[in-house]
Amino acid sequence: MASRTGNDRTTKRVPAPCSDQAGYGAAQRALPIAAPLLYAAAMTTLPSASPALPSSYWQAVQRGTLCKCPRCGAAPLFRKWLKSVDACASCGQNWSHHCADDFPAYIAILITGHVLAPLMIALPLDYDWSPLAVFALLIPLSVAMMLGMLQSAKGAVIATQWWHGLHGFVKERQPEAGPALRD
Repeated sequence: MASRTGNDRTTKRVPAPCSDQAGYGAAQRALPIAAPLLYAAAMTTLPSASPALPSSYWQAVQRGTLCKCPRCGAAPLFRKWLKSVDACASCGQNWSHHCADDFPAYIAILITGHVLAPLMIALPLDYDWSPLAVFALLIPLSVAMMLGMLQSAKGAVIATQWWHGLHGFVKERQPEAGPALRD
């Protein structure tokens, strides 16, 4: 008969911070009790200091939209089409805990709809196109616009989360120049 050593109580379930994270499945992972403390410490450690921090929110979003690291602007933000890198190769920023979820798709749908709505109205009325011709043009155009905007929209959402310190990111700003010392 096997004896119990009490080690079965040293693990507890820790929920995943985001459902689309790499390394987390639908089921929760069993981690030792010290692991949540290590996880929290790893999330709050700042990457190496870099002089290339963005000077404004819009610069960070622009870097993300261009699919570059919003923090340094040097390394790529994505390793696959919509899969972000775990950490920046240039500045070391951890990108594994972002939660973009479906928001980039909502942004792409909103922009696509607002750009193509005037065409849907103008083509049949002003140019007497048949509904079939309008659909033949607009369906492929809308699909191409959506697919073309998804990666840039996700980069902008990740940059926004980083800039505002959401989902475990640490707010980082360039040091402000203080008042000049007078002699």
